Amino acid sequence: MTEEIVTLPNLTTARLILRERTLADLVANVEMDQDQAATEFIHEAWDGSPRHVTNVKRQIERQYGQGLGYWSIYSQADPARFLGWVLLTPTEENGALVKIGWRLRRDYWGHGIATEAAQAVTQYAFQDLQLPKLAAGISPDNERGQRVAEKLGFTFKQPISVGEVQLALYLLTREQWLTLQA
Repeated sequence: MTEEIVTLPNLTTARLILRERTLADLVANVEMDQDQAATEFIHEAWDGSPRHVTNVKRQIERQYGQGLGYWSIYSQADPARFLGWVLLTPTEENGALVKIGWRLRRDYWGHGIATEAAQAVTQYAFQDLQLPKLAAGISPDNERGQRVAEKLGFTFKQPISVGEVQLALYLLTREQWLTLQA
């Protein structure tokens, strides 16, 4: 029996195009990851090594489940310009709970792009997938990431450990999100 290939829908906003991340995005992803500022709060080696490239390739090729995975973020004004990525994937600790995350090239920080892209994916998660809630695990030192989560309506719940990594758990339920949309 062959594994069914799941594709993600393209999502668009006023400024952005979000499309399923593919191997065509591999080089841009690896280049972004090599910027130590972009991966400051990530607890893995993202250094352009063969191991790093293999890990990113595995992330791209992996099937996360119906409607889940990574989207590459591109500019509407320049659709060839890679800005970063946003994800919806099952959490490692509890596959029934889905997490959202984002990473941008440093030159696109401070322009609302992470918030705009994550808003589109959050809407997709709650409207199309009908997920009951989303989680975001953010480094306690990552104030920019925490601000993005809070702008989306996520609230801090508790500190958590993922392996040896300490994170701040943020949650947003579908009901909370619907209230924010009213």
